Amino acid sequence: MSKQTRKERRKKEAELIAEFDDALKKERGEEAPMYTVGEKNAPTEKIHCRRCKTLMENGKCPVCGYKIYVPMDEEKRKKIRWIVTGVCLVVFVVLFALIQK
Repeated sequence: MSKQTRKERRKKEAELIAEFDDALKKERGEEAPMYTVGEKNAPTEKIHCRRCKTLMENGKCPVCGYKIYVPMDEEKRKKIRWIVTGVCLVVFVVLFALIQK
């Protein structure tokens, strides 16, 4: 088994989410998707909790506290990577300057 690249894993993840969404639509008899992943300005739709079947608010159940998993979009990942890289570089430079004294 070979290692998968991030792009392949994200593609597979998106396919799985779409497959689960289709299965839920068929189960409920709906035509519209329950939620969209990775889209900006996606319409907020009604999602029911898997545990207690109450209407969820912003991806979190107000009754039992269950949260749905929504993967992070690519722009947010890149932004976090840049911030972490910058912080690591600054810490490295400061430590290097302190060691040289």
